[in-house]
Amino acid sequence: MKEDIQKIVEKALTKAKEANSWPDFEMPEIVVEYPRGEQFGDYTSNVAMILARKIGKNPMEIAEILSSVISQQSLNSEVFEKIEVAAPGYLNFHLSQKYLQDVVAKINLEQKEFG
Repeated sequence: MKEDIQKIVEKALTKAKEANSWPDFEMPEIVVEYPRGEQFGDYTSNVAMILARKIGKNPMEIAEILSSVISQQSLNSEVFEKIEVAAPGYLNFHLSQKYLQDVVAKINLEQKEFG
C-alpha cells in the first residue's frame, strides 16, 4: 500500500504543480510511513514539508492542496476514508472500511497464494 500511496501523491504533485503555477522542481522522494499513533491514520507522509523548501511555499498550504487534489481523484474514493492535514505539514491517510474489507476478502480467496 505504501507504494500505491507514493504513486497517488506523485500524480497529485504533478497536477498541483500545473494548477498552481509552482516553480519547476525535481520530484522529491515521496516517503510514506506508518504514523506514531493510530489517531494520525494508517499512513503518513511529510512530502509537503520537503517540497516547501524547494518551492518556497508554506508546507500546510501545500499539504492542503495535495489533500484536495487526491480527494478529487475518483479512483481513490474507495481507498481513503479521509486524508487529514496536520501541522506542520503532514498528510495523514485513513484507509476506508470498504478497502480493508476488500483486502480481507482477497486474502481469504487466495489463501496461501496471497502475497
